[in-house]
Amino acid sequence: MRKSAPTTIAHEVERYIRTGETDPHHAAWPGNGFMDRANRAHDDLRGALVREVRRLAEGLAHEPLPQADTVALTRAKVEPMVRGLFPRVEQDAVLATLQKSVVFLTSANIEPIMIEHGYDSSAWTLANLYLASLGAELLGDDAPRLVGLSEETTCYVSPDYFTEDDPFADFVVGAAPFERPRSSSGDRGGRERVVPRVLFS
Repeated sequence: MRKSAPTTIAHEVERYIRTGETDPHHAAWPGNGFMDRANRAHDDLRGALVREVRRLAEGLAHEPLPQADTVALTRAKVEPMVRGLFPRVEQDAVLATLQKSVVFLTSANIEPIMIEHGYDSSAWTLANLYLASLGAELLGDDAPRLVGLSEETTCYVSPDYFTEDDPFADFVVGAAPFERPRSSSGDRGGRERVVPRVLFS
């Protein structure tokens, strides 16, 4: 059987920029073992992503945030739901976690987020979320048009969120990563994720 030609770094970078897809083995990169190849691939892929987003975003601006204190803004959004869902003894701890869990993607933080995020595909999706908030061309034809992305314990939100007038379309409230401490009497430690189903009915 005829083997396919080895891929190149340039090809892998272009594929990532247009689709968000990467080779999990990073076979195109040289290096002393997997971790060395992975680190080289990360630098090349994310560096190219940042440069392309800069190019597409040039001369454009997103909606300004209504207030600089995004922690206070998030708390104001989620506090009524927390007060209604959780026992009084847990409410303050849940609010302390939630109010720091929402990240609004702006020109001030998008580049470090793209570089430091743990997943290539998510960094690409967040780049498109940011570009959409500018009204810019997205990275690829199949790029999703989102207002927010909830991932693990972080909720990433576009500045376009503030242009939505429908209270039932509140992404911050609907996708906030609600968590509660596990019972101390149980046999499991850590935190328990609580999905407020009423938000999605």
